[in-house]
Amino acid sequence: TMVGAWERALSVFYQVYTYVCTVDPKKPEPIKGLVWFGPDVSYTSVFTPFYSTMNKLPASFQTGGPQKFSSKAAWWAFDFINSWSRLNFQLITNSDIKPLQKELEQNSRIMLANIEENISSQNKDEVINYLTKYCNDNGNMIVERWWELAAELVAKYADGYINLPNGQYATPNIELPRTVGYPSWWLDKTNYKQGPTTYEMK
Repeated sequence: TMVGAWERALSVFYQVYTYVCTVDPKKPEPIKGLVWFGPDVSYTSVFTPFYSTMNKLPASFQTGGPQKFSSKAAWWAFDFINSWSRLNFQLITNSDIKPLQKELEQNSRIMLANIEENISSQNKDEVINYLTKYCNDNGNMIVERWWELAAELVAKYADGYINLPNGQYATPNIELPRTVGYPSWWLDKTNYKQGPTTYEMK
């Protein structure tokens, strides 16, 4: 017999979490180590930064598991959206998830830069308290915004349509629901135009 395993991608639908650890020896001791933590599936998660010297983490990042749903758990916010995205993965990830993911991760990078600019005059304990507060506030904000996105997706893609409240998702403004359908380029490459348009009843 041959012993082995199938290759697998980093991001798979049953993924529980991902983390990226970085160490910069040139930085002051309290901010040398940084973890970017992504709950659930990495492709649809938001990587959230936490310094290794922090004295506590947000409560939502310390609780929860797949056996019982909890709106207090960061993991469930990301798992819910990843599961919901499978209604139409390409459409929802490209239109809704990836833009917000990019925005939140960019905000985190800006926050880290601001932290590093403002710690030079503080002692070690003050620095740890400072970065703990800002990283925790940032983590809580990300989870809160992800739950808001979850509620938006439930309404936007209800019943297999694209529902556009007040036209905010469309230009020009469209308030009536739209069908998802197929892209024109795909229909052009198939025999859709030559396909049956009526069916004889037997």
